[in-house]
Formats: sequence, structure tokens, C-alpha cells
Amino acid sequence: MNKPSVTHHASRITAVLVILLAAFALRIYLLDAQSIWWDEGISLNLARSPMLAIFADRVRNIHPPLYFGLLRGWTGLTGLNIFSARYLSVLASWLQLAVMFAFMRLWLGRERGWRMAVIAMLLVAISPLSVIYGQETRVYAMLPSVYLGLLGLTFWLVRPSAAPRWYHWVLLGLGEWIGLHLHYLTLFVVAFINIWAALVYWRGRRWGCLRDWLLVQAGVGLASLPWFTAVLINLTAVTNEANAGALLTDPVPLDFLLSQVWVFHLTGLAGSLAVPLVRWLAGATAVFLLALWLWAVKDKGMRRTAVWLALVWLVPVSSALFVWSVRSFSHPRYISMYAIGLIPLAAFLLGARYTNLARKLLAGLLALGLTAISLLGLWYYFVDPAFAKDDMRGVARYLETAASPDDLIIAPDAGWALEFEYSGDAPITQPGFGDGEAVWTAVPNWTDQPRRVFTLAPATGDRDWQGFLPFV
Repeated sequence: MNKPSVTHHASRITAVLVILLAAFALRIYLLDAQSIWWDEGISLNLARSPMLAIFADRVRNIHPPLYFGLLRGWTGLTGLNIFSARYLSVLASWLQLAVMFAFMRLWLGRERGWRMAVIAMLLVAISPLSVIYGQETRVYAMLPSVYLGLLGLTFWLVRPSAAPRWYHWVLLGLGEWIGLHLHYLTLFVVAFINIWAALVYWRGRRWGCLRDWLLVQAGVGLASLPWFTAVLINLTAVTNEANAGALLTDPVPLDFLLSQVWVFHLTGLAGSLAVPLVRWLAGATAVFLLALWLWAVKDKGMRRTAVWLALVWLVPVSSALFVWSVRSFSHPRYISMYAIGLIPLAAFLLGARYTNLARKLLAGLLALGLTAISLLGLWYYFVDPAFAKDDMRGVARYLETAASPDDLIIAPDAGWALEFEYSGDAPITQPGFGDGEAVWTAVPNWTDQPRRVFTLAPATGDRDWQGFLPFV
């Protein structure tokens, strides 16, 4: 009698392992094929810097220092090269599958959630957003796991039957602290879960849990005080960085912003909105998702879960409205940590056992739409040069043949990417925005017989990277 259940359990384990291995292979595929681009150059430069220098640099910027400290420790063990640096993001992206599986089982129950958890893992495995940022030396591959972890832990803590122990509260505080020091946009999910938990505890008169929750938040605040104080001291520089260029662009039309964010959920490529096929597939997928969700809301057995999964995705992702109001030319990767919230909702809708033929057909169309646009996004990323990272490697190969040791290469401020791709003999310098005159004065000192100066500058135009917002 136990043999079928054992066989069924073995098949489940096999399915999970196959998905994990396929996801890992996809993330490691052509990992170092594309050159280092601008932001990765900044990451690699900070990874070779002392911790105090990392802290000082980040406090003048708008991004917290934790990721760069982790990258420094990682590359100290593995060596500072593009493969090892990106491999840290591979592992972070791969971890998303395990966190997603645990999140689905926790939210939906061990047995009911198994089928939907496997579907969710499969969607994460082929998600271009997860794969693309799993191959980039930036923090974004780490953030979805923080987001899902905080949502799942909060869901467990606010259940009526929950009996939290001290280590549960420590885990919550640690998760919040890590998230806040990885990226400032974690503030939105921290605010969301705090409002959620406070309302549940208040309405349920669970004063002990409310007290413990408030103590945790006070602890997180105290632990974050060093970074918060440093930001306040350098608030002018941080504000200037956040608002840089904002006055030179028009506000983003709401329909364009929503379209951009939605397509980015599905393809992980900001520029893919310009492709008609992508727009058509994204629009059809949105219609299928909305129709199936409305059906689920009408079903008493599915309503509560369908509404909650929609809320924990849409409320944090609505932070895009704030981000683009501050920086009208922001890249959609800033809300990438919340984009993964679509997958639990989609997996729940796809994994339900429908008896109605129309609902089965709609679920099939949603699965087809999600799969098709995911594979299309991966194809563009791996194959189409138009969606590749900036070709700093090609620039470096040219300079290696064109520049001699007597020449000088001048890169823009923070243009560290060239240095990590270039292996020639010509010296490279970065004049910075305010030191141009000093650099030109110093040029003769670089060599006894100066011959040529090569200047490197990013592509410029009268529009932003999206090709949409006109600059004055």
C-alpha cells in the first residue's frame, strides 16, 4: 500500500532536482561571454577596495554598502575576475528557486502547496529577469529572496496559531537589516510587512506579539543607525545623486510606466518594450492573468489566497510610482526585487484543479503566454546583440592594438569597466567631473614623449536610454 506513495514522493523529488539542475545550467551558460559594463566596473572596483573605502564611497551615493562588502569577501576567496564575480549572482539567483519553493509551501500548505510550488520553481527557472540579473555583478539577484523571505516569515508570525520563539524574531530582524543594507528599496517591503503585522496584532489583541514586533523594529533601527547617520551627514550629496538629471527630463506618462514595468517583469529587458511581438505577448498574458484571477476571486475556496497573493505583489511593486516620480529616467531594475511577486500568484492560478473547461483553457493560455515570453526574453538576451551589455570588451581590444605605452587613455569618472577588460600597456586615468584641467596639465608627466590621448565617453544623445524621455 505504501509503494505508490513512495514512488510518487520519489517522482516529486526527481522533478525538483531536474528543475534545479536546469536552472543552474541556464544561469551558468555563457556567464562571462558578455563584457563588463559600467555598473559592473563600479562593483569590481569596490570589491578590491578596503571596507572603509567602500563605506565612504557608498555613503556619497544612494546605495548601501553590504553587497559590495560581500562581493569583496567572495572575490577575496575566488579571485577578482568577471566569472567569479558573476558567479556570486548565479548562486543568489539559484537560491531564489529554493526560497520560492519554501514560500509556496508555507503560504499554501505542505500538500496543497507542493504542486504550485513546483510550478513556481519552474517559472523562476526560466524567468529572464532571474537569469539576466543572475549573470550581472550587482545586488539585484539577492533581493527577491529577501523579499519572499520577509513576506513568508511575516505570514507565519501573524497566523493565529503561531507561537513565535525568540529566534523567529531574531530572524525577522536580521532579514530586515540585511535587506535594508543591500538596497534602499527594501524600505517598501519593510513598511508593508510592518503595517500588515501591526494591524493583525492590534485587531487580534495579541499584545505580546505586538510588543515583540515593536522591539524587533527598534532593534533594526538601532542596528541601522550607523548607516542612517552617515547618510544624514552626507544628505546633500545623496540628494544630488538621487536627483541627478531629473530636472532635464519630462515626467513619465503613467501608461508608459505601467507597460515598461509589466514587460520588464516578463522579459527582464528594459528595451524589449520596443519590440511589437513582445508587446503583443505581454498584453495577451496580462489579459489571461487578469481573467483567471477574476474567476479565482469569485470562487470562495480560492478568493482569500488570490486576493492576498495579488496584494503582496502589487502593493510593494507600486513603489515604481514613487521611484519614477523622483527619477523620471530610472531603470526598471530598481523594482526587480518585487517583480518576482508575480510568480506565486501565477503559480497559484496555474496549479489550481479546475473542473470548468473554460477555466482550464484560460489556465493553458496563461501558461503558454508566460512560457513563450520568457523564452523570447532569454533568446534576446543570449543571442541578439541589440540587447547585450555595452561592449566595453570590444573597446578594450581596439585600444590594445591602437594605443602604445607612450599614449594615454582617459576614461569618464567611475568608468572602471575598461580597466578590467583592458590588458594593454597604455596608462588609463579618470579625470573626474571637476579635475579635467589638472589631468590635462599632468599629461606630459605620464611620458617623456607623449604622442596621443584616447578619450572614452558613453554614447550621448538628446534622449534617455529608453529612447522615450526627451532631455532639454
